Amino acid sequence: MVPLCDAGRLGLSGEHACNPEHPWCAAPSLQDRAYREWAESSIPENLDFKSVIPIPRLPACIWNLSAREKLDDSGGHRVVAAKLTDIGGILSKNGPKLAAWRQSYGISSATALLVHQESLDRLQERLGVAAGDQDFFDHLRLLGGRIVFVSPGYSVYDDGSMCPVRQVLNMRRSLHEAARANRAGLPAIPTLGWNARRPEDLEFLADWLKRQGRYVRTLAVNAQTGTSSNALGLALGSGMVELERLADSSFHWVVFGGRKKVEAICEFLPRSRITQVSRPKDFTGIDVQAAIVSTLQLS
Repeated sequence: MVPLCDAGRLGLSGEHACNPEHPWCAAPSLQDRAYREWAESSIPENLDFKSVIPIPRLPACIWNLSAREKLDDSGGHRVVAAKLTDIGGILSKNGPKLAAWRQSYGISSATALLVHQESLDRLQERLGVAAGDQDFFDHLRLLGGRIVFVSPGYSVYDDGSMCPVRQVLNMRRSLHEAARANRAGLPAIPTLGWNARRPEDLEFLADWLKRQGRYVRTLAVNAQTGTSSNALGLALGSGMVELERLADSSFHWVVFGGRKKVEAICEFLPRSRITQVSRPKDFTGIDVQAAIVSTLQLS
């Protein structure tokens, strides 16, 4: 059960399953780390962007590099994506390793680097610990060149496997990480997650977006989890449209996912407002070769 002292202030009943021994338990009265995370993310000002830092114009598709994949930059790539935990020196805070990473992997200093953490939960949590340090974004700058930070999309599973306390906390953690990057002077894209069965999640996110105004015009979602069918894409697309309606605004969306999921989302949103981040074999919506060329011609 969710402890009553936590359930009351989160607007939850005490009837939700919550196992204090489970690593996902987020009851602040039971978990020290959860208490600290709630303390930081429950203050609205901590979730707010403080300045307009433009996001570079993003192409229709962005090549998501896999671990240890080196890029032949002779083609003059202008934007690529990489998971933060795949970048040597991020978790260890090894400055020289970070400074040498671009050259080691054939990525020019002129290439915009979209850094993200759409990955297994355990890797997201490892990054979450490292990112909690005050100097995290200073170390990130050692990568050099143009960096766009996409906040980790901490999981919000709505299949019954995750208690609502953790779901609400993870929604806020993703916003908090993006706000911290913005305050550190980096272009930042918040990753959004929500429980599709709980309308108040989208209402919370819409209120947050209204509060950000012109500071946040680009958003990210993860369409990589779930089955290979387009069910998740349809659910995401429906939620994205509803969120725009509630926020009374349109946004550019960065979608992490393959062909079927993106095609399903495009039943709700125009392809021109979507940037797909995936392996080139999964590019969709436009000719694959044209998509690769678009990553070479980012201005």
